[in-house]
This record gives sequence, C-alpha cells and structure tokens, in this order.
Amino acid sequence: MKKFIVFGLAVALVAIIAVGAWIRTTDRVSSLAGGAVITGGNSERPGVGWGQNQTAVTDWQTVKGTVTSVDSATLVIKTDAGEFIVENRPWSFALEQKFSAQIGDQIQVTGFSSNGYFQVAKLVNATNGKTIVLRDEYGRPGWSGRGRNGGG
Repeated sequence: MKKFIVFGLAVALVAIIAVGAWIRTTDRVSSLAGGAVITGGNSERPGVGWGQNQTAVTDWQTVKGTVTSVDSATLVIKTDAGEFIVENRPWSFALEQKFSAQIGDQIQVTGFSSNGYFQVAKLVNATNGKTIVLRDEYGRPGWSGRGRNGGG
C-alpha cells in the first residue's frame, strides 16, 4: 500500500511540474497586444522550407519602448503593451553586429509573428542612432548564412 501512495505522490508531483512549466511558457509567449513577448523562437520561417520558393513577410509589426535592462543575454524593453524581451540568437547576433543600447534608450523593434513567437527583424536605437537588420524581407535570419544556392 505504501508503494502505491509513494507512486501516486510522485506522479502528482511530476504532473504539477509539467503543468507549471506549460503555464509559464504560454504566459511568456503571448501576443504583442498581451504582455511579455519572447523572441528567438526556434521557428525560422513560417510555413516555407528554405529550399522552396519564398515570399516576403507581409505582416510586419513595430513596437517602440524604453530599455529597462540590457546585458549580454537579453535586451528588455518596456512598451505600452508590457515588457518586450530580445534574447537568444537574435540578441547575440545584434551584439556581434555592434548594436548597442543602454538603460533609458528609446528602441524600435520590427518583426513578425511565426508559430507563436515574435521574430525580431530589425532593431533601431533612436537614442544613439544605431540600426541593425537581423532578418531579410523573407524573414531569413542574417546569422543563418546564404545557404546552398546563395553563392559565396
């Protein structure tokens, strides 16, 4: 009987952790109109493989706000809709391209939604004049290289 109780408690604990993780993930990956937006999702291109004919992204969105935190891992921007976070590969690529921001800087972020993630395509720091393009008009990330058919 003790084994069944211990097993039941273990299953309940795992279920609680899984549900908590799911709730936290869905809360962090909300729409631009809703609150926090996390960038740097794994989806690189909505519905089109790189070897197929590509069409330009048409649903561009722009968000403006003020930098509240910045370090080598994240850029946090306060917007009217909530907190906007640029992180993972888009942020590291921006830093590699010498983009810079400080707390209090006015930032404009342009991108598009793809599979539940906001894909950052362009960052503009209105305070210091720095601009970095992270993705082309097709949504292809600049850090992915030119591909097999792109030449040199």
